[in-house]
Amino acid sequence: VSNTPLDGYKFYAGEGGVRMPLIVAGLSASAAGTVQSDFVYVTDLAPTMLQLAGVLLPEPVEGRETITGVSLAPMLAGGAGAVHLPKRVIGYEFSGNSALYSGDYKLIRNRPPVGDMQWRLYNIAEDPGETVDLSEGMPDRYREMQAQYVDFVRDKGVLPMPENYSVAKQVLINMIVFTYLPKYLPYFTALLVLAGAVYVYYRRRRGVSK
Repeated sequence: VSNTPLDGYKFYAGEGGVRMPLIVAGLSASAAGTVQSDFVYVTDLAPTMLQLAGVLLPEPVEGRETITGVSLAPMLAGGAGAVHLPKRVIGYEFSGNSALYSGDYKLIRNRPPVGDMQWRLYNIAEDPGETVDLSEGMPDRYREMQAQYVDFVRDKGVLPMPENYSVAKQVLINMIVFTYLPKYLPYFTALLVLAGAVYVYYRRRRGVSK
């Protein structure tokens, strides 16, 4: 329900598919019912939990961070200021739908049928519904963030999607293979064995009658 005013839905990169409320109880220094509008990302949860538990973050491996998020503990303790620095870049890709966050700005590209694979630029602080494309009015930022997304793809090893890829089709395949097949395979196998036994029985009966 909280996503209904936003663009898109699950599996796509619009705010309707990726933005959701985070409800925290028992940790915030703010009064009950306080709403924090700071941008946080799912990768921020692990470092937050580790810091609250008094566990040190893992050391980088081969020069790369093992955890890329930022702890929310200072914000939950009532600290002022944004969690993420304005220049911090966060890339996103799911089933060929892509986004890049930088400060208040978001670069986004969705596959059909929701999108047309064209990059668009929005200020999600002022326009969370993603209604006003700023790509023509801010060409320098538009190109800079496109280049940053290319860097994200290279650094994280994001693979291109096949041209004929369909999210709906893949979800259906996954449901059959990973949900329904393991659940019903024993019954299906038993039915096949029973059908085979019946077939053999009647074949033998026909042979005896002749």
